[in-house]
Amino acid sequence: MAYQPKSYRKFAATAATATLVATAVTPAFAAENLPFGDVNQNYAEAVGALYSKGIVNGVSKTEFGTYQSLKRGDAAVIIARALELDTKNAPDAGFKDVNSNIKGAVNALVAKGIISGVSKDKFDPNSPLTRGQMAKILVNAYPTLKDKAKETPFKDLTADFKPYIEALYGAGITGGTSDTTYGTTKNITRGDFAKLLYKAMNFDNVKVPQVDTVQAVNATTVQLKGSNLDQLKADNFSLDGNKVTSYNVDPETGDATLTFEKKFESGKEQTLKLTEKVDGQDKVTELKFTYTLEIKSVEANALTVDDNTANQKLTFKINGEATDADLDYIKASGYNVEFQATSNVFDGTPVSSSSATGVLASDLSSLKDKSFAYKVVITDKDGNTVAESPLAEVKVVDKSSVYTSINSFDIVNNGVKLTSNTVTLSDSNVSIANIKGDLADGTKDAPISSSAVEYSSSNKNVALVDSNGNILPIAPGKTTITLKAGDATKTIDLTVAADARVAKTATVSNSNIKLINSGSPATVSVQVKDQYGDPVKDVDFNPSAGSVSYETTKVDVNGTPTEVVTVTGDKTDSEGKAQLTVTPQAVGDGTVKVKAGNNVIATLNVSVSKDATVASHKLELVDPSQDTTLDLYADDPTKPDDTVKFVYNKYNASGYLLGAEDNISDDNTKQYSVSVDPSDKSIIDASVGANGVITVTAKKAGTANLIIKEGSVVREKVAITVKDSTPTVATATLKSVDKVTKAGTTLNAGSVLTLNDDDLDPSTDNVVQNITLTTPSNNKVRITDDGKLYLDANKNGTLDKDGSGKPTEVVVGTLNITENITSDPTTGTVSITTASGDKGSIVYSVKDNSGKVIATQVIDVDAQ
Repeated sequence: MAYQPKSYRKFAATAATATLVATAVTPAFAAENLPFGDVNQNYAEAVGALYSKGIVNGVSKTEFGTYQSLKRGDAAVIIARALELDTKNAPDAGFKDVNSNIKGAVNALVAKGIISGVSKDKFDPNSPLTRGQMAKILVNAYPTLKDKAKETPFKDLTADFKPYIEALYGAGITGGTSDTTYGTTKNITRGDFAKLLYKAMNFDNVKVPQVDTVQAVNATTVQLKGSNLDQLKADNFSLDGNKVTSYNVDPETGDATLTFEKKFESGKEQTLKLTEKVDGQDKVTELKFTYTLEIKSVEANALTVDDNTANQKLTFKINGEATDADLDYIKASGYNVEFQATSNVFDGTPVSSSSATGVLASDLSSLKDKSFAYKVVITDKDGNTVAESPLAEVKVVDKSSVYTSINSFDIVNNGVKLTSNTVTLSDSNVSIANIKGDLADGTKDAPISSSAVEYSSSNKNVALVDSNGNILPIAPGKTTITLKAGDATKTIDLTVAADARVAKTATVSNSNIKLINSGSPATVSVQVKDQYGDPVKDVDFNPSAGSVSYETTKVDVNGTPTEVVTVTGDKTDSEGKAQLTVTPQAVGDGTVKVKAGNNVIATLNVSVSKDATVASHKLELVDPSQDTTLDLYADDPTKPDDTVKFVYNKYNASGYLLGAEDNISDDNTKQYSVSVDPSDKSIIDASVGANGVITVTAKKAGTANLIIKEGSVVREKVAITVKDSTPTVATATLKSVDKVTKAGTTLNAGSVLTLNDDDLDPSTDNVVQNITLTTPSNNKVRITDDGKLYLDANKNGTLDKDGSGKPTEVVVGTLNITENITSDPTTGTVSITTASGDKGSIVYSVKDNSGKVIATQVIDVDAQ
């Protein structure tokens, strides 16, 4: 039970109690729905609830008398109705000044010990009820309120009414007329009485929160114990100089935890303020607590650190906590911390084996065995050891070559990317390719070469995998292929099937084709997949090649069976895609069944008409698989995306294709003209070639309109979007370099960038790691001697140039060198060798294509 003030304990021992049952009222009323014009929204809920139950009436039909003082006799009638007392059979209380309207209510309340007169035979019904008297009546009427008694900040409480007021205050039913005044002797208004009675009646249904104790459980969290704490929110609490980040209540215990943004100052008393709304006013309760950091245990963290990065720190945990300890907070709390290592690894001049900060030297590349151990010793202000950790191991690695995860890969069969993870016994060139993962230095989706990966098969009777990721199917079944790069692993559930791949299904861009007998053929895109759902390469849609056959409906033409259409096509590519040409032969309707062996892989519904009258035109793509978004950049130079072709097709009234409009030009010499909005001509160019083919070529990023006109009438307008996804450097992680103190020290790109010779000819340009681009690329970033960062699209290890010396491969940025020392960089390179007496700084900067500086590394020089 919560703490109760002395006045309550005295009151509880002497006050009469009543066992009463009353119906709680919980309506929702708006002021405008009541007949009383003097009830505003502040009183509407209470007055509406009591009025609907017949507990209160107005002083007239249109006025409740909200701001009038409540008479003692009226109060008795209202309370008796609220408690549903038997007012007819109650014994006479002996008052001579009560009329028949109120007598029964007064008699019933007196019999229950709820109310009393001003003397033995006088009730004084017409005198106003005071706030103190109101408190006593309500608490006697609803005795469960007594359990909530709480000391108040009010200075005007009299002994007669203090315990009752404390009960209402603790239950959250009433506040004061000011922060320090309750208004004990002031008359209560009819509106305020209705509100307080409504709250009291619903007290058992309203969960009033109460905090009994508050205790800090750690440096940022306090635990609250009490009742109904789930009725509070984080917004109810405040702590000077700190911010509440969460408030949670345990559904089993009812205890609450408050978490704060900042740590509590160790050993300092804190004042937590609880603010609640009571009777329309803020009630503030101050809750005191003190947190004192007491370290009982410490554990050093086993870590992996980079061999060449500045400002790396060792970390530890205290008292079994899940998060790393705050070293500064521990020191501010009066403790001393020492990191003790088995090798000289800590920053300083010279490097040492102990440290108060745990900051490591920037260069650990020469450390023996690439590892060391350390422990953490914590002492108090008197030098006494309070906690000492066991030794923890630290691995020292080059994080730019250590993978933390393997994110993706492709299974490739003769250039075809398999999506089914199924290979067949007939597949002779299956490999795992395009492996990507995250590096320990933070680089995302970096390419992983096959030589850096270890492969294994869980069932060698099903499939083998060699050191280069080549998969050899052995027998039908299932196996798991595991890829391992350092500590990072990825598994592939692989199925080996017995049946050789055959073309099983085909998806076409248009399966309902309408043509004119004398018109042009139609072009249809098709994608073929095998029985496992993988693309099928080299399916030849030329019927004479024998890969596919066509069963075409025939019609009679002058006594000769004639195919409605003929179909030819090219071979499918590595994505299983090809183009079909459907040529009209005879008027009629029918189908074309496209068969690969005995499998019907697609069906075309065809209809050929003899109506060659042009009824409409439509601007359409020559290749339906393309779109109207062009890109000035192509990661694969063999697959450019900076042009698109259209034809202005003619159709008859039934929607049959008549062919491309050839009476069209780009110089206004024919019936139809092709043009570009004048303001858009810097974005695209459009020209008309043979057979009316319109070629749109991208020039710069933006949106432009391609326009078809007949005379001055615009017949077609299509928006062409041009983007330029040419990559440029987005981020770059540079290595830290210690101050140069020796003459003859050579600094170059490898001093600040992580480079890789890529196992190519030593004369080729190095691959740059720890670089991310604005657009991902499958090509490696290399660097030239003069600092150009470029994408090696041709994969020859050098920056290709045209006859004028202009790069033909994409340059994504540059590495620049500036200095204020005597020595000059070697001409045409980003290398510099210090000379005796050089003093100043060398700055390496990585810039993107716009010249924006992405990353810098300053190297101080004082060469002797």
